[in-house]
Amino acid sequence: MSFYPLAYILGSLAVILATFWVWMLASCLQNETEDRWRWVTLMALTGCVGALLYYLYRHSQREAAPPPPGDHYS
Repeated sequence: MSFYPLAYILGSLAVILATFWVWMLASCLQNETEDRWRWVTLMALTGCVGALLYYLYRHSQREAAPPPPGDHYS
């Protein structure tokens, strides 16, 4: 019995989760002003769980909000 397919699946999942974590960390560092270090600390200590919480609570709210006046391209 070979475990190579399982290794490929787990390896791919690890790469996807690491990419998501880096994406949320970069988003936090670029866009947050008040709670930046609180979110960064949470993501650093909890990994992908913190990144998922950031995505659900902050990133989604920012994406759904309309842009401020004068901050759009015509």
